[in-house]
Amino acid sequence: MEQFAERQKANSGLSTTSLVLGIISIVISIIPIVNYLIYLLAPIGLICGIIAIIQSQSLTKSIIGIILCLVSVVAPIVLGGFIIEYLFEILDLL
Repeated sequence: MEQFAERQKANSGLSTTSLVLGIISIVISIIPIVNYLIYLLAPIGLICGIIAIIQSQSLTKSIIGIILCLVSVVAPIVLGGFIIEYLFEILDLL
């Protein structure tokens, strides 16, 4: 019984780690220049979330952490595209 409780606590830690790294990655992805840190944090959060799902503990936290990590990687690319498009529109007006 003690082993099960220990294993459950470790899995909960992985899902919490995934969730926290996902939240940090989302916040950092909005900040220019610093957003390169997401390419270090997001994969770690993604791996922790996947491991927690495989071990079938705290599925909700794990899935939310994985989604946040994926969104944090895509967000700077999309925002960068909008910024470039906006800059081209400004240059066309000149």
